[in-house]
Amino acid sequence: MEDQMRKIRYLVDCGISKENIIREMAHEGFSIIEAIKAIREVYNISLRAAKQDVSSHPSYIKAAEDSIPIQDAFYRAFTEYGKDFEISDGDEHRQSDPPQEEY
Repeated sequence: MEDQMRKIRYLVDCGISKENIIREMAHEGFSIIEAIKAIREVYNISLRAAKQDVSSHPSYIKAAEDSIPIQDAFYRAFTEYGKDFEISDGDEHRQSDPPQEEY
């Protein structure tokens, strides 16, 4: 993975477009999660922006669509147990304060 990241950084330094770099990562076998992490690192962008860039790229659209049922299941599981989660710009996850017991 380190050699692949070196190659990605080299491509960025050479001025290759982000779209072509994402295509190259898919060709090199990067999973969608690895691609998101790499794009975030080499472009120094937020998690939300990296997720949007990668998941909307034609090379990863299928993987992004396949993850929707899993994301929905996690959301339902958390909301069924009364836990609310707030996400601020995709970089921080913070659980809301638990309800206080009345005495």
